[in-house]
Amino acid sequence: MRRRFDRPLAVVLGLLMAPVFAPGWAAAADAPAVDHAAVNRALVEKHAVPRYDALVAATGALDEAAEGFCEAPDAAGLAALKQDFAATMGAWQDVQHLRFGPAEFLMRAYRFEYWPDARNSVGHELDDLLKARDPAALEPHTFARTSVAVQGLPSLERLLYDDGQAFLAADADAAYRCAVLEAITGNLGAMAGELREAWMGAAAERILLAGQPGSAYQSAAEGSVPFLKSLLGALQTVADQKLAGPLGASLDTARPRAAESWRSGLSMDNIRRNLLAAKALYFGDAGGPGFADLLRAQPDQEKTADLFERAFAQTLATAQSVDLPLAAAVEDAAERKKLEKLLREVSAVRLLLTQRLSPAIGVPVGFNAADGD
Repeated sequence: MRRRFDRPLAVVLGLLMAPVFAPGWAAAADAPAVDHAAVNRALVEKHAVPRYDALVAATGALDEAAEGFCEAPDAAGLAALKQDFAATMGAWQDVQHLRFGPAEFLMRAYRFEYWPDARNSVGHELDDLLKARDPAALEPHTFARTSVAVQGLPSLERLLYDDGQAFLAADADAAYRCAVLEAITGNLGAMAGELREAWMGAAAERILLAGQPGSAYQSAAEGSVPFLKSLLGALQTVADQKLAGPLGASLDTARPRAAESWRSGLSMDNIRRNLLAAKALYFGDAGGPGFADLLRAQPDQEKTADLFERAFAQTLATAQSVDLPLAAAVEDAAERKKLEKLLREVSAVRLLLTQRLSPAIGVPVGFNAADGD
């Protein structure tokens, strides 16, 4: 059941001592024009494309490491492979929020990481695949069409962390396990390449031509909508799934294994990277303009812009203050308080963005988008 947060807006507003102000759509319409097209171009060229470049590099290194490891499996190679897995997971977290367009097409986002997994579909599908020992099932074209639960990072994490020593057994089971490993890493690399290619072509063109005759969007402002939805969705996912899920209702009902990437201990790193990605969307990436620039271009929005700047800084500082892995922190009384504070802050920032940024810059996201759906 989705939690409701009734007071986070008041919490952040009280913390930052900012007046409550939610401009209406009429006020936004009367505001001077802002350069949505420049922001859209920057978010494509400086945010999306470089991050997918990094994902291609990470998955390529992972696939190469898997191939080398499977030629001569040993403990050192397994440890190195886990490092490449962590790098790939990090690169994925940096683009996880971009769930529209190429990531949505062919269910690539779910194939890359099927999570949350309330029914343990990843475990069941992976067990079935390992037991079948069918080489034909691992052929690239066949594997790319198998269950989404077994194709991506969660099944790879299980292979490496649940029973990684099984790779070292030098028997038929170990050989097939390695073949499954290579099928997954190859599939991840192929999808990363497809995503990057799309963002270098059709996906970018769709955004950059927003407002021009024949384009998918009636205006450049409308072309900004998917990115603003991505920003709000990233914060919603962190709050509702990555924090509230593992925290549970109390210390006694904490669910550490509900955390994303708990086996590899990457859960908090994932959250920090998600928040940094959201910040980059808001402020702009690599020196390019972002939504903050659109907001500051509006009359009488300096205080609101300052509020967002403080809110992002406070939220990221709280995330950095968590000293334990998330799965341990939810069961530690002191660390748990930090996580609960972070949950309130992330929820409040999302609510503030929905209520104040969206109307101020003339980018309506709608109810479902604001909910991260």
